[in-house]
Amino acid sequence: MLPRLLRRPRGLDRALGYFGAWLVLGGGIVYLLLAPGEGRQLQAAGLAALLALLFAFIGLAAYYPCRATPLVGAGALRLVLTHALAALFSSSLWVLVGQLAVRAQTALGPDELARLFTARRPALLALGVLFYLLAAALHYVLLALEERELARRRELKLTVAAREAELAALRAQVNPHFLFNTLNSLASLCGSDPKAARAMSIALADFLRASLEIGREKRVPLEREIELAHSYVALERFRFGERLGFEVVMALEAQGVSVPALLLQPLVENAVRHGVASLTEGGTIELKAERKGAQLQVTVTNPYDPGRPATGKRTGFGLAGAEERLRLAYGRSARCVKRGDGGIFAVEIILPIEGADADPAG
Repeated sequence: MLPRLLRRPRGLDRALGYFGAWLVLGGGIVYLLLAPGEGRQLQAAGLAALLALLFAFIGLAAYYPCRATPLVGAGALRLVLTHALAALFSSSLWVLVGQLAVRAQTALGPDELARLFTARRPALLALGVLFYLLAAALHYVLLALEERELARRRELKLTVAAREAELAALRAQVNPHFLFNTLNSLASLCGSDPKAARAMSIALADFLRASLEIGREKRVPLEREIELAHSYVALERFRFGERLGFEVVMALEAQGVSVPALLLQPLVENAVRHGVASLTEGGTIELKAERKGAQLQVTVTNPYDPGRPATGKRTGFGLAGAEERLRLAYGRSARCVKRGDGGIFAVEIILPIEGADADPAG
């Protein structure tokens, strides 16, 4: 595994900055040890640059003992012994290679720089230890940043997984809830109108087949959701007859917009059970869908009896489920607004259109 410093993205930029910093810091310190008043400034500068870049590479290797002995959990004794041995080894290797470099520069025999290097060897060894500790500190900082980033990603994955599980649970509730309500309607028809009950059974089977197909998907085009809503209303008409009307106004540019599967049918069911069903004369449910900029707005409107006593379950499962699913799927980017006034109840859903920045018609 590569040290974090050299990993993508921006691995090259970070590496250049890292080696450049070592060249300035390490090279400057080594030059101060080797050059003053010895008449070999140019040679000393070249050797200092070489030694600084060499320790830059040695410093990269400090990543591995740092990773093997984390600051938290490794134990103080293990931490001290590991880095003491690594520091001594790194410093000794650094000075040894430096000695070989000096000899290569003075192939004809020892000169002033070689003698000075030998004299400064204890100081260079101590400097090598300090350089190692500096490199180790840098890697510990990078490892801490890496661990924090990994923790953030794990938390994000857990959040997404929990959200997906909640969405799946909510989708799974839609069909059983609808089936329970529809079977009650079917049971009431069996005694009063067996022929209509048989027809309703066939229509119910077709509807459930279609809703199960849609329910396997996370998102579907808006027109498929509206087709399913039409099928649901057709089923309820076995019970309500002409008392139940259903009108849809869908803008052309809104048809292909992707929405969460099984989002609209529970809203229409809510409008039937808690709106039209409460009126002796029945009423018409209106569904309007339009695109406004980068958002889709869907409004379901139905008449209701304002004199009917309000209860905590007045709006039923459909609206509560829709609100929760919008929150999980879009967060604050979507909203569900409900209002009732003058015998008309309306639910307005506004959600973002994925991949859309502006209204194509505008």
